[in-house]
Amino acid sequence: MSERFSVQVNETNLTVKILESPAIRVEVSGENVILVAPASIGLQGPPGAAGDMVIADYLAGEALGGHRVVIVGDDAKLHYAENTNPAHLFRILGITIGAADQDAQANVRTGGIMTEPTWNWSLGQFIYLGANGLLTQNLPANGFLITVAWPVTPAKIMVDIKVPVLLA
Repeated sequence: MSERFSVQVNETNLTVKILESPAIRVEVSGENVILVAPASIGLQGPPGAAGDMVIADYLAGEALGGHRVVIVGDDAKLHYAENTNPAHLFRILGITIGAADQDAQANVRTGGIMTEPTWNWSLGQFIYLGANGLLTQNLPANGFLITVAWPVTPAKIMVDIKVPVLLA
């Protein structure tokens, strides 16, 4: 990456002499003289912390089970998402990692891999929000349809929340 500096000369009888160096290249295009200098690159900083797509900033607004889809309610607490409640249409936060008592901190995965040895998902089929925050591979008959994950293996899913579609 480099920076370009343009030099404009308004006097037609003026001679400008620019010495080229290894760090600066001179380009002449018609009446334009362009100085091209490499962008400065600083020292590499220390590596950052390992990233994860888990949110732990909310309290449970009710007793929550693990591996359930939740929204942030009007009370700024987590509640089960419901695919038949139009107020939940654009409020899906993610999937709970474990259970949480009411008013306790809850961990929610908003993306990435989740594993549960008791799952037995069918590969090649999406996972949707069902009733009361439950995960399902059955398409809902009414309300809205939202894909929340897809199976990597029968016991492992990739949380990947998509845009909801309102069903007619």
